Amino acid sequence: MIKFASYYSINAEEIAMIRADTDTNSDYPYNLTIVLKNGKTASVGYQKEGDRYVVWQDILSQISREQRQDYERMYNKICLVENAVRCIDKRQLRIWRILSKLLPVKEKEEEVADE
Repeated sequence: MIKFASYYSINAEEIAMIRADTDTNSDYPYNLTIVLKNGKTASVGYQKEGDRYVVWQDILSQISREQRQDYERMYNKICLVENAVRCIDKRQLRIWRILSKLLPVKEKEEEVADE
C-alpha cells in the first residue's frame, strides 16, 4: 500500500498516473494528484514546490519497492516449486529402487523370428 500524505492508502497496482499541477490563485498552489485506474483521484496541495517534489519522489520509490517485492515473492514461489519437484523426483527414484529390490521383476526377452 502506498501512503499518500497521511490521508490516503492506495494499492500501487491501482495507480494509473501521478500528476503535478500549479494553481496560483490558492494558498496551496502546488498540487499533487494521483489518478486511479477506475477514474477516482486523490489530491493534496502544498505551499512549496520542494515539498511537493519530496512527496512525489517518495511515492515513486514506494511504487518501485512494492513492484520489486511482488517480483521477489513470485521468484521465491517459483524456487519453492522447483525444489519440491526436485525432491519428488529423488524420492520417486528412491522408491523405485527399493521396489525393484523387493519385487523380483524380470524382463522378458522375446525373440523375433527373421522371415
